[in-house]
Amino acid sequence: MPNGMSVGFRDNEIWFSEPYRPHAWPPGYVITTEFPIVGLGIIGTSVVAATNGAPYAASGVNPGSMTLLKFPESAPCTSRGSILATSEGVYYSSTKGLIKIVTTGPMVNTTEMWITRDKWAQLTPQKNLLAVMQSSCYFAFGTIGADGDASQAQNGFTIELNAADSSSFTIWPQPGGHRIGFSQLTAPNGQDIANIINDPWTGITMLLQQGNINYYDFTDAVPTIQPYIWTSKVYQQKFKDNLAAMRVFFSIPPGTPAQNAKRNEACLLYTSRCV
Repeated sequence: MPNGMSVGFRDNEIWFSEPYRPHAWPPGYVITTEFPIVGLGIIGTSVVAATNGAPYAASGVNPGSMTLLKFPESAPCTSRGSILATSEGVYYSSTKGLIKIVTTGPMVNTTEMWITRDKWAQLTPQKNLLAVMQSSCYFAFGTIGADGDASQAQNGFTIELNAADSSSFTIWPQPGGHRIGFSQLTAPNGQDIANIINDPWTGITMLLQQGNINYYDFTDAVPTIQPYIWTSKVYQQKFKDNLAAMRVFFSIPPGTPAQNAKRNEACLLYTSRCV
């Protein structure tokens, strides 16, 4: 931690060392949580504990006077490797969605507005997840577990963390930018992923696969883009309204699959308007 303390955990106990003395762990500095701890994340002078139940945050500058805060809502952490500490807060993958913890405000489910709980479980790996920051995105892949389980080792996802673009959905990758809202990922080369890290010297995201180190080249102006269909969650308005019609304008980037040459003039559902 920034103030010289080392921090670790065992079961439901958070342990702190003497400042700048990582060999000394007095029992008097131990604080406990109600639920077993899955992993820890650091933000400033606070440590966030993601547990099998509600998350906790312990704050302070001295190991003997740390203040423990329990967040009221349960949000079980699914993978220790999903815990990602950023300057904005600590993120982790929960059974409910991607959770953001800050010590100066409430717990936030960043995906609650556009991915339901059941869809989140279907769209993202729920075990052996490892995450890093890629540009302004939460970038995560399932990996080979300690027990050799590779059932999720080729599945991943990425979520835009930039508040200005967190609700957008755009084509990815695109030259000069990486803002994508939410997108599912598959392991390149069809190989199981053992680990994912950010290179500390270049910031490049690297994947360890079958003993080789690979990385995504975001400078590729002509990537291989795969088509997909995005479906929003079900919304119910408070009053009856004719949604009429909408028109979408977009530029076709290089490498895009062939477009349908025939214009779609089918009528929209629940309206008499056509496009």
